[in-house]
Amino acid sequence: MSIPARSVRCVHAGCFDLEPFIMQQNENSLYECHICRTIFQLNEIEIDYFVGKVLRETTGNQATEMLLEANGDYRPIESELNSRKRPNDENANQCVASSSVATAKCRLMSDRCSAFFP
Repeated sequence: MSIPARSVRCVHAGCFDLEPFIMQQNENSLYECHICRTIFQLNEIEIDYFVGKVLRETTGNQATEMLLEANGDYRPIESELNSRKRPNDENANQCVASSSVATAKCRLMSDRCSAFFP
């Protein structure tokens, strides 16, 4: 993913890669989010600079998911399933973000994490 983005109308933290998204829908005047199916216009797209920073700083890392803590720190994790199996972990105030070639997703596990994602 080179440019993580979403619509200002989307209520999720997951992003799509802006360039291929625009190329796929370049003849449309209305766009559809692949994650939540929200319909929006081109001027309603926002770039998620935080997700972009995480992706840039973790390039080459073999992890496919990141654990986002309430204070903004993040670290690679093996998998979301493994992180949920640790009952004594501090997951109450953390988010899990995963990325793939097409999308980056963040599943919010606490309202405190929403401050990092518009």
